[in-house]
Amino acid sequence: MFSATAEVIRHPSVLAALSQLLVLFFVDHPVIAFIAMGVVVLAITGAEALYAGLAHFGRAPIRRPDS
Repeated sequence: MFSATAEVIRHPSVLAALSQLLVLFFVDHPVIAFIAMGVVVLAITGAEALYAGLAHFGRAPIRRPDS
């Protein structure tokens, strides 16, 4: 079973990639940070769904409004 926490414990050097200001923001404002991360995830998955739709249906059905 994969666990991100276990991987970070095994390789703590990955934490060096995080900005210290970002970490402090998460610690100081956990609710706002959680909402911001949710927005980022939704934006990425929405963009992925749009591109998947373009690949499957083409441009015309996506550009044409449903009437």
